[in-house]
Amino acid sequence: MTHGPRRGDPHGRPISWIFVTVVVVVFTTGGIALIITNWPLFWTCFVLLILAAPIGRAIHITDDRIELR
Repeated sequence: MTHGPRRGDPHGRPISWIFVTVVVVVFTTGGIALIITNWPLFWTCFVLLILAAPIGRAIHITDDRIELR
């Protein structure tokens, strides 16, 4: 059974992997900052995570999906 042509890269674009890696690092750093009560670092990470949504949208991170037909 064939599903037709596949669209998208099954592994995603490199920019998407870089973006996700940066978001995970910022999230982890913010969590550590919260534990050690480093408030300036925590709030910096918080702001960066808020900015991640429009940045992800701008680089079209959600376009890295596979469509089977």
